[in-house]
Amino acid sequence: MTTSNPLLTHKSVLVVEDDADSRYLYCEFVRLLGMKALEFPRYSAALESIKASRPDLALVILDLSLPGMMAEEFVAELRAMEGYASTSFLALSGRNDVSARLENLRVDGFLKKPCDLDPLLREIERLA
Repeated sequence: MTTSNPLLTHKSVLVVEDDADSRYLYCEFVRLLGMKALEFPRYSAALESIKASRPDLALVILDLSLPGMMAEEFVAELRAMEGYASTSFLALSGRNDVSARLENLRVDGFLKKPCDLDPLLREIERLA
C-alpha cells in the first residue's frame, strides 16, 4: 500500500462530497498519502473557505451531483480564481450519463461511484 510522500506534505486536497461516510473515506486516503484534507458537503461552502484561506491545492475531489450550485459553476469559479487555474480535478459520480458533463467540466480524472479503493488511491497520487 502507498504511504506518505514527503514532497506532497505541504499540499492540500479539497474534498467536496455530501455523503459523510464517502467524504470521510476520501479524506482518510488523502491523509494516508501525507496531504492535508479540506472537506465540505457543498460547493458553496468550499468556495467561501478557499476565498478566505487560499490553501495550496494539489487536487479537488468532487461529487458531480450536489444540491445547490452546479458542478460546472463550481469548477469554473475555482479555476477563475488567481492561483487555481491549473488545479487538478477528480470527478466522482454514481450516474452513468455523465460523459457530456465531463467534457464541459474539463476535469482531469473520473471515477464511477462506488469506486474501488485501489483506483481511487492511484488517481489521487497521479493528480496531486
